[in-house]
Order: sequence, then structure tokens, then C-alpha cells
Amino acid sequence: MLVARGEYRKALLALRPALESADWPLGLDAKLCQARALFALGRDQEASDVARGAEALIKLRRDRHRLARLLSIERGTVFRLEGDPALAHLTLADRAQRAGDGQDALEHYRAARVLLEAGL
Repeated sequence: MLVARGEYRKALLALRPALESADWPLGLDAKLCQARALFALGRDQEASDVARGAEALIKLRRDRHRLARLLSIERGTVFRLEGDPALAHLTLADRAQRAGDGQDALEHYRAARVLLEAGL
């Protein structure tokens, strides 16, 4: 949320504990937020280094969703799910569930629920 609000320095501080996490997808998502904040602060080389490390983890997991997020960060654009966002999260949740990735599935099911409850 801090990154989305443009509070990049605060975000970098808040991300510190999660950056060392080996838990998927927590550690990787923290790295994506870190890269976005660093790019926004003009620390491009540091951001690129973080992005490259994240890319290797994403490709290892074959996670197309997070790869698309990474590419938007590198381009300096805002990532948006195509089509109905709740349906997109449900699709991602189902895919993660089939892959045996319960944490990622839960994240996407929660996101879909929030969007549906908000009427979006």
C-alpha cells in the first residue's frame, strides 16, 4: 500500500523483514515492491539488480502473473489485470491451487473476494 500511495522511502523500510523471507510468494512480492520503489526514487541500478534476482525466481516458478508485474515495474507502468479483475484473480487462484501452491492460491482467492464484496 505504501508503494501504491507513492510513499517509497517508508515502503522500503516496511519491506525489510519480508525481503529475506524464503516463503513463496511473500519474499518475491516484497522484492517486486522494492524494485518499484527504487525505480521511483531514481535508484535505477539498484532496482535493476533487485528486478533481475526477482526475475530468476519468477522464471523458476513459471509464474506468468508475476512476470507481467515485473515487466510493468521495469517499464514504469502500473500493472493492471485484463478483463474482470475478480475473475482474473479466481483464475490465478485456481491455477495456483492446481500447482499445489496454497499460499498463492489463498492470496488470489482473498483478492477476488474483496473485489466481489466491493462490487468491482
